[in-house]
Amino acid sequence: MKTVIFDEKRHLKTSIITLTLILLSACTATAQEDYWVPFWNNDRTLFGFKTGKGEVKIAPKYVDFAPVNSFDNFNWKFEDIVAVGENEGNQYKSYYLTKSGDTFGHDRLYFNEAGSVDCESEGYIRFTDKNGQVGLYDGSGEVVIPAIYNELSTVQNGLLWAKKDADKIYDEGDSSIFYFINGQRLLLNTKGEVLISDFNTADYNPFDEIDPYSMQISREEYPDTTKFSILGENGVYYTFSNFKQHFEEWLDTFLVNNLTRSKFEEVVADQINCRGYFSKNYLSPTLISDSSFLDAHFELIQFKLREVHTSNVDWFVTKEALNPLAYSRETYAHYYDNCGKPRDIQYPLMKLVVNRDNQRQDTYDFLKVDNDRYILIGLKIDRE
Repeated sequence: MKTVIFDEKRHLKTSIITLTLILLSACTATAQEDYWVPFWNNDRTLFGFKTGKGEVKIAPKYVDFAPVNSFDNFNWKFEDIVAVGENEGNQYKSYYLTKSGDTFGHDRLYFNEAGSVDCESEGYIRFTDKNGQVGLYDGSGEVVIPAIYNELSTVQNGLLWAKKDADKIYDEGDSSIFYFINGQRLLLNTKGEVLISDFNTADYNPFDEIDPYSMQISREEYPDTTKFSILGENGVYYTFSNFKQHFEEWLDTFLVNNLTRSKFEEVVADQINCRGYFSKNYLSPTLISDSSFLDAHFELIQFKLREVHTSNVDWFVTKEALNPLAYSRETYAHYYDNCGKPRDIQYPLMKLVVNRDNQRQDTYDFLKVDNDRYILIGLKIDRE
């Protein structure tokens, strides 16, 4: 399983985590030097790539797809593979590009439902054939999974889910919009081997519910009934945690039942996105990093969270993704991929929503980080 380090820009209030950040900061800085970033030519019509130190590697020649200086000054990171498009005379061509200059996947780029081109994940990137079937390239452009699937997820912990032999349904109002139903849901590895042949029959992304980074392999079915366990093709059981169940268990054991000031400090980020009772402007978030915040408000937060285990309130948990408008891609860089999209499968945002008797809601945004931990990065308590 892939271990990802904690970003040095995230600061927590425990000395253990602070020490971890210090030890890992050099590793992160080295990794950042390996990235190339896009840059514009003088009239901002073409872009090329340069190193983080400004050394030009490819002069501006591309017209698509890497955004340069987006709304929050985020630039794509060119790590191993990137999608590009360029004009050659009167002809437009698109392809995948490696740092060595190799090109592949000409006019076979994969686009998601939102129309965004694919972003490499763990050194792999998806492609489509002329019939719209999806496959997978490795970092050198070799086909490791042929284009025989209706749907194929990004690589997550060396795993992918796929849908095969599904029915294609077109939207009645817009024939350019379609989706797949029925078919066979599979779990694959990056060699294209089928690990589970009937992974999930529902018409949604299984990784919305189960955590591929929690996978355990055993000869016998896992005894914990709170986990999802299924027999694979090779006679072993693959067991996964459910995102919501994992978070609720953590919340129950670590926070709600025995919530002390010291324990709370371990999971509170130095900078919290606060709204409602804590915000200067009720409708706008306020970033609070003052050390006196807990001095003033811990007892209120403690009381509100403890109510989760009483009959006085109704509460639920949703799995979401970081929103760059609320949680910047600079501060939370480790939790966004090279294309600026939230890494919401490995690092989901678990939102605890508490409904009050007076029809108001309190919300707590917990970001899952490495080592199966959560940190509180957002908080809204409605005023009474």
